[in-house]
Amino acid sequence: MSSKIVLYFDCVSPWSYIAFQVLRRYRATWGVQLEFQPRSLAYVMKFSQNSPPITVPNKGAHMMNQLSSVDRMYGLKLRFPASFPFDTFPVMGLLRTVQAECPDRLEEMIEASFQYIWRDGHSVKSEEDLKDLASRCFQGDQLSSLIKKAYARDTRALLKAESEQLVENGAFGFPFGVEQLERLAAFLHKPYLGPMADGTTPRL
Repeated sequence: MSSKIVLYFDCVSPWSYIAFQVLRRYRATWGVQLEFQPRSLAYVMKFSQNSPPITVPNKGAHMMNQLSSVDRMYGLKLRFPASFPFDTFPVMGLLRTVQAECPDRLEEMIEASFQYIWRDGHSVKSEEDLKDLASRCFQGDQLSSLIKKAYARDTRALLKAESEQLVENGAFGFPFGVEQLERLAAFLHKPYLGPMADGTTPRL
């Protein structure tokens, strides 16, 4: 029986984007199942009484320095959205709705969301922005239905409840980063082959 890795994430986090991409590189190498769980980082921060790294000057500067070498370290293009940080509730509401209604499309929609925000540098600040994002995977009546449910109070309440439960289980943010992959490999008794999962040594 294969092991399962669960990634809790919010699209506002560039580290979530990086972890999502790198974990998928290891899926076949490690023979693991990946499960993706959309949560609200804002709610996790609130319930754990934590603060975003960017609000702490030295921590924020350190984070920005690390992110400046993402292309060389992880082979990913990273472009900060014009407005950052921004409220990702609509995006996460969309992903949570897709998870509930068409789970076989969830990974596809997650990838499109991360690329829209972190590869292409778009903020999602309006319903039109969300439609633009969602139209990368859905069309017509299905698209309209998903957008409507993404903004529904019930969806927000669900994200709030699930994020609170995550904090009760010990979360205080989304601390899993790709720097933890070596530790994860050791826990699973699997080979660690670097961030590209192929033995390539990054050059900074």
